[in-house]
Amino acid sequence: MKKLLLLFFLLTFSLGYSQGAAPGDPGKNSWDVISLFSAAYTDVTGTNFNPNWGQTNNHPNNLTTPSYGGDAVKQYQNSGSYQGTETAADINISAMTRFHIEIYSSTLTSIRVSLIKTTGGGVEVPTTLALTPNQWNVFNI
Repeated sequence: MKKLLLLFFLLTFSLGYSQGAAPGDPGKNSWDVISLFSAAYTDVTGTNFNPNWGQTNNHPNNLTTPSYGGDAVKQYQNSGSYQGTETAADINISAMTRFHIEIYSSTLTSIRVSLIKTTGGGVEVPTTLALTPNQWNVFNI
């Protein structure tokens, strides 16, 4: 089993104000998905969407869960140097082939996303995603 920490991960993630609903269900069977935040799938329980890892401006008020177009999203404001999401327990992701993320920002043109494996020496796998502001950006990494 691996404990997986995710920087900037949420199935539906908002960094600003959206005018419409998120793109929606990625069309996968529930047994093929490990979900941290989604209305379409059962989420992993106990996920911490705002862990205090020493980042600047970490404050509980930086994270809200508003609804846009009927869809709940996690919205971070003034998150500072970085933002993370931490699962409550180890998750076996060995059968997973894709990391799906949907991001909306009114201002950002790119964001760095990292999957971090904390067991077996700790490995970070970063990637930078190009964003188009003022629209939902969908990625399958």
